[in-house]
Amino acid sequence: MAPIIASSLTAILIYLILYKFSSKVALISSFLFGLDPYLIQFSGAYLDSIGTFFIMAAMLLFTNFKKTSKNILIVGFFFMLSILTKFTFAVFTMFFITLLILLKKDYWSAGMILVLSLSSIFLLPWIWFPSARQEAIVHHTSMNSLLPPIIFGPMIIGVPESYPWYFLTYFGLGQVFWNTLPSISHILLLPSLLVSFMRKELNLDDALLLFVAASILSIVFIPRNYWTYEWGMGFAKGEGVLFKQFYPYYFYFPNVIAGMISCKLLIDRKGFRELSCRELALVIPLIVYALTSPLAFVMNLYYPYWDFIFTLILNYSKGDSPMAYSGYVAFMVTLILSIFISSTSLLITVKQIRAKCTK
Repeated sequence: MAPIIASSLTAILIYLILYKFSSKVALISSFLFGLDPYLIQFSGAYLDSIGTFFIMAAMLLFTNFKKTSKNILIVGFFFMLSILTKFTFAVFTMFFITLLILLKKDYWSAGMILVLSLSSIFLLPWIWFPSARQEAIVHHTSMNSLLPPIIFGPMIIGVPESYPWYFLTYFGLGQVFWNTLPSISHILLLPSLLVSFMRKELNLDDALLLFVAASILSIVFIPRNYWTYEWGMGFAKGEGVLFKQFYPYYFYFPNVIAGMISCKLLIDRKGFRELSCRELALVIPLIVYALTSPLAFVMNLYYPYWDFIFTLILNYSKGDSPMAYSGYVAFMVTLILSIFISSTSLLITVKQIRAKCTK
């Protein structure tokens, strides 16, 4: 019941956040949130919708109200609640604070949010009970890694050929899975960016850009291993058997923000404001995430075989498998796709930065 209530209230927060730009943008974005098959599917079953509600409440205060000490304290309080809801939002908070310092030089707001976020550690129930603390530590260390899996994951499992697959997975294709509905909010991000680049008007509010970039990076660098050699705190183990620890609903929050950004870019042109050179750098993860959307949409709609592609690459890595050639093809396809997406994102962003910074 709590996730359903939280997701319902999130629609209201989306409307209030975007209303300052246009009532039309606010209304359409709220409807998109309520009609997106992917967001509907995962709105009532997991903690992500509750954490998203708290972040959206923080976003409303941060983007629509003056940054007084009182308001920033409330923003930090909502960040703290999101962290207590799910650890994923701690990663988001880390990136948000980092970007706030690097791009906005807002040390006061970043410091207040950081202090309140760190205070959530002392409110964790299991930290005060030795048996619960030990179980939590074992649980998190078996499924998570202090080293970002997008960088170290293939080496941890001994399949370096899966690097391109990991790159694409953590940048959006990790939401492909059996019985998972496609996300309209995710797929809309690509045409909205294309239209903006064609108009030469990347009509993004700087605060919205901070939130969407931090949301994408929080999943890209989430310390959750996609594959491990044990499952359930060592309950199940197998020599050469990999267990999946990464789930499609992790992209719930990034897709909520992606839908808001898409509506803002496609509908509202009056509030155009040129981004600074530093802010333009944040467009890179946004473009990469957008470029994975067509494949994620089609695969969730018809062919949810993304994990099977990894299986083929795993066979290629073993070398003596009868599926080695198919694995080689899968490896080359993911490699070419990764190079294309990353290079395209960099080229577009560099072009935007040169046009802006060499005037």
